Amino acid sequence: MPLLGLKRKSAKPGPSPQWLLRTIFILLGLAPILLGWAAIEHGYWWLRNYDPILGFIGVAPTLGFVFMGALFIFIGLIPWPRAAATNKSKDDIYRMP
Repeated sequence: MPLLGLKRKSAKPGPSPQWLLRTIFILLGLAPILLGWAAIEHGYWWLRNYDPILGFIGVAPTLGFVFMGALFIFIGLIPWPRAAATNKSKDDIYRMP
């Protein structure tokens, strides 16, 4: 029973530390997208590099960096607790007693 008319406040869960990880994934996704887009705007469809140890010339498509960045952003935006709960319920269906 509350004393002197004071009500007890219910403890609300604070923000989860997931927001930091999500922000990192989104920023890691934005960097290759912006750099890849700028390279495409300047006409560089392929990026070349040279490995002096192996002596090989490497080539990578610029669109690959854009797709990789989009994948990181997608990972950062997915509601993982809800996705994990969905996966757990599917595992319970196939679990043998």
